[in-house]
Amino acid sequence: MTTQRQGPARWFLGPAAEQASEFESLAAGAIRDHIAWRRAYHPEDCAPGSPDAPADTTTQLAQEFGALLTALKRDVPFFSDRYLGHMLGEQTLAAQLGYLATMLYNPNNVAAEVSPVTSRLEMEVSEQLAEMVGYLPQQAWGHLTSGGTVANFEALWIARSVRYHAVALALAAAERGVTLAFVLPNGSRVDARDLSLWSLLNIEPSAVLDADREFHRALPDAEASAALQAHSLAAIGYQDYTTQLARAYGDALPAGVVLVASTGHYSWEKITRALGIGGRCMRAVPVDAHARMDPDALWEMLQECARTRTAVLAVVSV
Repeated sequence: MTTQRQGPARWFLGPAAEQASEFESLAAGAIRDHIAWRRAYHPEDCAPGSPDAPADTTTQLAQEFGALLTALKRDVPFFSDRYLGHMLGEQTLAAQLGYLATMLYNPNNVAAEVSPVTSRLEMEVSEQLAEMVGYLPQQAWGHLTSGGTVANFEALWIARSVRYHAVALALAAAERGVTLAFVLPNGSRVDARDLSLWSLLNIEPSAVLDADREFHRALPDAEASAALQAHSLAAIGYQDYTTQLARAYGDALPAGVVLVASTGHYSWEKITRALGIGGRCMRAVPVDAHARMDPDALWEMLQECARTRTAVLAVVSV
């Protein structure tokens, strides 16, 4: 006996597949609609080959597919309330149907030319997520990744890139004779030539991006990009970069750190290693009895970093 689920429960197929009829109907509809789209697309074109596959091929496909379905039933029952042992859970019907329908079209969101629909949808999702966490959608940008570890990797990569971009701008401006100013956290506007390495590493990301736009207005795009590449950590690598910093600013600062809540996912240390930041440069911030980052402990760590002039590349909460 099955019962009709109400409210948010109807967003899922359900532990007993309560929404089976709706799911089957919509999934079959997506497949039928895709088949109809293919058949209606220039029906005058000749088929590339015979539409009938050899019987042995069809039989093998059915057998292998059946074996896959059998194997998948030994997977973890994330859909069941009996299983709460991992971070995964059941996807919504919208997610499953959207994935199934889009998979049939096989778009590649690397560029809008090969994904005119899904790239637009991706930006819409990015804007919705930005608004959800309190950012202005018109000033935010993002894209969908294949999973949380890749998202964490990109987030820290971007954080480090923005943190060190002020240094690249200052060095590029000095090399090209461009007068460039940065707005400091206290609101003052200071010439890049008068800023120390420590000051450059503590400029707000929005101020860094404002200075980047100012630098690109001062030079042709190609020249500005080439000048930044010559002083970019991503372009020249950390070995040449540290030499360049020592030559430009003298005494090196302590290695920058990433502050992560002690409940953070293990991917964060893996990412600091992969990015060359170093696993030892990831510092765990204590959490309270509710597993939330302790703001007092975080403040003490930030004060210590300021005292020792240790750049904080990112703070990661959970």
